Amino acid sequence: MSQRATAVLFIVACTGFFAMTLNWFDLSAGSASLTHQFHVGVSSLALMVSLFLSGYGVFHLPAGVWVRRYGIRRVAVTGLVVESLAAGVLGFAPDVLAVWSLRFIAGAGAALVAGAELALVTRLFRAHHLARAQSVASSAVYGLGALTGLGLWRPLVQHWGAADAFLLAGLVGLGIAGLHWAVLPDEAPQSAPHDTWPALQRVLRQRNLWWIGLGSMGGYGVYFTLSQLGPATVAATFHVDTPTSFYGEAMVAAGILGALIGGYWSDVRHTRKGFILGPGLALAGWVLLWPHLGGSFALPGFMVTGFLAMLPRPAYTATPGDDRHHIPAQDVATAEGVVFTLLGIGGAVLPVLFGVTTATFGGTTAWDALGVATLVCALGALPMRDVFVLQTAPRPVDRRSSRRTTERPIAGQRGGADLTREHDSTPHR
Repeated sequence: MSQRATAVLFIVACTGFFAMTLNWFDLSAGSASLTHQFHVGVSSLALMVSLFLSGYGVFHLPAGVWVRRYGIRRVAVTGLVVESLAAGVLGFAPDVLAVWSLRFIAGAGAALVAGAELALVTRLFRAHHLARAQSVASSAVYGLGALTGLGLWRPLVQHWGAADAFLLAGLVGLGIAGLHWAVLPDEAPQSAPHDTWPALQRVLRQRNLWWIGLGSMGGYGVYFTLSQLGPATVAATFHVDTPTSFYGEAMVAAGILGALIGGYWSDVRHTRKGFILGPGLALAGWVLLWPHLGGSFALPGFMVTGFLAMLPRPAYTATPGDDRHHIPAQDVATAEGVVFTLLGIGGAVLPVLFGVTTATFGGTTAWDALGVATLVCALGALPMRDVFVLQTAPRPVDRRSSRRTTERPIAGQRGGADLTREHDSTPHR
């Protein structure tokens, strides 16, 4: 595949991540309107966050299987349409039960988007700088979409109302779905229906994926819990009177920086385990310590939390693609699905734990519970194998004996970009 084709497909993947998190985090911008409209409190808002992450976690594994069966283009477009429609009509829901249902459906659509885009980035960059590529697409642009939903959508909610702001985000997502349909090649199926179950069994037997997911789920849950619910509980926990609505945006912005640094150094230092275990333990210690430092540490605390929570993200998104000895190219999407299903459990459980504990025992106790849960999860990465494969430089080509060849698309494929072929110059060992 040419560098130009790779760049175009990478940009398309980035737009998918942006649309996914925009329709995810705009809930926070309209949360005050929803709580007023349906007369609910922090615990119900926590359930909205949790239900989205439940759908996101439950459908990650099917997303990986469907990417293998139907191809990246079909799964990505389906996910973008489902999430954008469910999130776009949220403000028109008749009651809170409908809001909860729509959040679960939107989370399921987001899982399809994430599964397809992660698979696309892995296929494009599996041979070189995978963590750095994931740090840009699935972390930095992902965070940019979240930052837009948290920050830019707040004044839109104030001027237009939550319903119109949610609808606009949904229309953006549908437009990006159209872009995917127009640009991505239409792949032929990579497996027959009777091959699906053996392939899934093969991936589920990879215990390393389970350790990666377990070790990362605490930080994953902390990030989504505090970025969306933390600002609402700051006043009670830290006893501050200053406005706290922008604390979530500060946390996400620091997370973007953390992801870019983590992706770069994970590749340079040739390790994934160190960038999963170390930040996880540091984050657990910080969440336990932070509420006891006083109100002056409220804003810096959110920024440190975002940085530490996103620092390992490029490492755990790249690890399934690194393990070439056990996970072939066509199984990477399913392997990502296993990891993100476990992450989804943390993302679904921790917001509920935080919301219920805040309502029952107060904010400081909720922060302590969050820190203990993060510590327990981080220790799960101890048995993980570091499967980073050192990339060797390609051998010099003898131009006298080389022939000019033209890459031909596979059967049933639109365009010349072959997404089913692994672009890998490193020999299997």
